[in-house]
Amino acid sequence: MNLKLVRSAFIPILLTVFATEADAWFLQPKRNQQMNGVRHGYWVIYADSAKTILESRGHCRNGHETGTWKYYHENGKLRKIERFSKQRIRTKYFYENGKRKSAGNAMLRMEGESLHYFYQGPWKYYNEDGVLKSIVIYERGEEIKTITK
Repeated sequence: MNLKLVRSAFIPILLTVFATEADAWFLQPKRNQQMNGVRHGYWVIYADSAKTILESRGHCRNGHETGTWKYYHENGKLRKIERFSKQRIRTKYFYENGKRKSAGNAMLRMEGESLHYFYQGPWKYYNEDGVLKSIVIYERGEEIKTITK
């Protein structure tokens, strides 16, 4: 067997494998980073120390959730989606069967030294088959009106 031929075939294969592995490692987003002692960047949070049960994932900026966050049931199915904007949090809850449970807007406000989370405006509530059963109107977390379907 020609040693020169083996080397000439082996080296490109080795370089290709190394480059592919290096790219896969290099392209992975950094997770659970902190900047100036607060959460920043892409975060993945697990419910167990073995990191087998995904609890939530999303992005943080300066210690606050931004963009879309997803939260999971222990069975791995989607439990909640929150979409953060400057003025509101669009929230959807799901049953373990994957059907929508409720949906509406929430708000975060600083009240003194506490951060207050409350429902705001109309929230739709569904049964486990995904059929709308009621709409509840909230004002700063207080239920104002309920409409039953």
